[in-house]
Amino acid sequence: MAEIRINHAEAFRFSREVAEKQVRRALLDVKLKALLITSRGPYTTGRLSSSLEVHVELTPTGVEGSLGSRLPHAKFPESGADPHYIFPIPPKRRLKFYWRKVGRVVKPRFVYHPGQPGKHYLTKPLAEVAPRYNMLVFIYHR
Repeated sequence: MAEIRINHAEAFRFSREVAEKQVRRALLDVKLKALLITSRGPYTTGRLSSSLEVHVELTPTGVEGSLGSRLPHAKFPESGADPHYIFPIPPKRRLKFYWRKVGRVVKPRFVYHPGQPGKHYLTKPLAEVAPRYNMLVFIYHR
């Protein structure tokens, strides 16, 4: 009678290796679609697009991957922003920026930002790409 023995450690190592490649490929697809979304618009400078980073790591139980930006303002194009005031830091100074609407550099004491809807530059591509790789997606915002 034939006997089959499975090397569980080797099977686990191999499956994690395959899963790591799969997760990396899926995240690179998501990043490509995110780059297309973030590279368009009247106020696009390219900083957000160039700051997108893919991280994939092996964990004791499997593989984890993430795609995001370390820029402090990266969350606003993703999920939007409510109307708000912008003040300089320190408060006794003035803001200074080029305002396209008036065509020159302005130095106001504060600015009222009317808010903006989110572009969802990460969640939309993720929702499109994940099913192609048979992946479940859990999205949470910090």
